[in-house]
Amino acid sequence: LKDQGNEEQNGVLRKLEKLLALSESSEEHEAMLALERAKELYRKYNIDQFKKDISTPFVQMIIDLHKQKIPSHVFTLTTILQNHFFVNVIFSNTYHPLENMQTKTLALMGLKHNCLMAEYVFTFLDRMVHSLWKSYQKKHRLEAKFKNSYIKGLLEGFQKKLEKTKIQDSPVTSEHHDK
Repeated sequence: LKDQGNEEQNGVLRKLEKLLALSESSEEHEAMLALERAKELYRKYNIDQFKKDISTPFVQMIIDLHKQKIPSHVFTLTTILQNHFFVNVIFSNTYHPLENMQTKTLALMGLKHNCLMAEYVFTFLDRMVHSLWKSYQKKHRLEAKFKNSYIKGLLEGFQKKLEKTKIQDSPVTSEHHDK
């Protein structure tokens, strides 16, 4: 049997993915509208989930970056997650005994559905900025040394768009989410 909650969540994730893709449009009005709709959808989803199960426990999800050093753009990504997706983020390490090495990790903490959404957004944006960089690099024949500044600029632009569309938290979410 399929879990109806997972079907609903997958539907929200698909809609969010489409809206986030539209938010990268070169047409600024279309991009801003897509961002506004994505934020509204997520905010509504977050409040609906909270109302369904007020006793939902906080969880911790680990994202292994598979790197020994945290890439600089990850700091901007985690700021976006903390400011817009109702989670807190802690950087940590995990040990891989077979390789005898440690890698950097992110610990997402919050309500389960918020952590799942934040993990999805993190993965989506991380892949998107690298894909956009490869296209831009190829088109403009740029050296790899420009990659970090390009990705940082993309994410900072995205963060500014999110700030412009920021909706006031309702009393339900602000009472139960400390930043």
